[in-house]
Amino acid sequence: MDGSTMRMIICTLLIWSAALATASNEDLVTHIDPVEWKKWEWRADRAEKQLSKGQWAKADKAARSLGRDIIDGSRLGHQIEPLLARVSAIRAVSFAMRGKTRLARWHWQLAQILTSKPPEIDLSLFDSRIAYLRDVKPRGPDERPNAALGWEEAGKPEPQALKTPMPIYSKSASRVGIQARMTVNVIIREDGKLSGPFVYDKGDLAVFYYPILLALADWEFEPLVVDDHPVAFVYILTVRFKMS
Repeated sequence: MDGSTMRMIICTLLIWSAALATASNEDLVTHIDPVEWKKWEWRADRAEKQLSKGQWAKADKAARSLGRDIIDGSRLGHQIEPLLARVSAIRAVSFAMRGKTRLARWHWQLAQILTSKPPEIDLSLFDSRIAYLRDVKPRGPDERPNAALGWEEAGKPEPQALKTPMPIYSKSASRVGIQARMTVNVIIREDGKLSGPFVYDKGDLAVFYYPILLALADWEFEPLVVDDHPVAFVYILTVRFKMS
C-alpha cells in the first residue's frame, strides 16, 4: 500500500458513499422497548455470572454478541451508553484474566469513554490478574506512555496500515443520512497495534462512535523503526463517515 493510498484511508476513514437521506421521526425516536432493554440487561447479568465462574472466553463471547445486538437494535436517540459500558467492562475483565493486557486496557478505557466514570463491575471478585485495571483511565491527548514519539518527530512517511476492519452500524442508523467526524488520538505500539485511545469530540451518538472505537481495537500498522528498533508513536486518526 503506497503513501497516497494510506493518506486517503487515514483522512477519509469509514466513508459511506451513498447519498444522504432525510431522517424520519421513526429513526430519531428516543423510546426504547422496555422488554428489549430487560433482555439486554439479563444477558449482561448472565455474562457477568460467567465471569464469576471463571468462564472467561464464554463471558467475552456473550458480551461481544450483546454489544452487536444493542447497536443493531438501537436508534439514534437511544441512551445505550450504560449498557455498552457494562459490555466493555465485562470484555476487559475477560481479556485481563486471559493475559490479553492491551485489549483489557482498551475495553476498560472504552467503558469510561462511554459514561465518563469508572465501570461499576466489582473487581474485588477476581484475582490479581486484573489489579492493574483499577488504575486504567482514558489517556489524555498529551500523554505519551513508554516515551512514545510524535509522528512528526519520527520524520517518516505516513504509517502503513496492515489491518483495518470497518465498524458495523445498526440497521436503523444506516437508513439515516448522517455526516460526522471523530478525531482519535492513539498510540501505535512497537508491534503496530493500537492502544490508549483519546477521543477529542465523540459527539452524542454512541451508535456511531462505539462501533468505531471497537473496530480500531483490531487495527494494525507496519511498526515504526527508528535506528533499527521498533518504537511506539502517537498518531491522530480523523474519522469521517457518511451514512444513508
